[in-house]
Amino acid sequence: MLLASRHVNGSGHEYYGIDIDRTCVKMTALNLFLNGVWNSEVMCANALIPDDFVIAYSISFVPIGIFRIEIKENSKLWHLQQSSFQVNNSKKTASDIISDPTPFNERKNNDATQLDLF
Repeated sequence: MLLASRHVNGSGHEYYGIDIDRTCVKMTALNLFLNGVWNSEVMCANALIPDDFVIAYSISFVPIGIFRIEIKENSKLWHLQQSSFQVNNSKKTASDIISDPTPFNERKNNDATQLDLF
């Protein structure tokens, strides 16, 4: 998916991946390196758990190589994942959830009630 994304978007972007399996993370890092996808990072973690971190690999052109990141605070991807989770100490109740009964095909794109699926 990352390689297809690079093919569509070009090489001027950064690409990130998270997987729970360490072997898949290593294969992805090597695959990105061999295909010239620089400025990318792959992290071994459970993406649904904010504090989970096993290891990460950064793929770089200058200096060239795949670099192991063993401390989560040194990982740019870990910081991006942390910022995607909102810390909220209060528990949500059923009345806090807003549902929209409008079918997907009848919704407006900019009505802010539903994120675009793709």
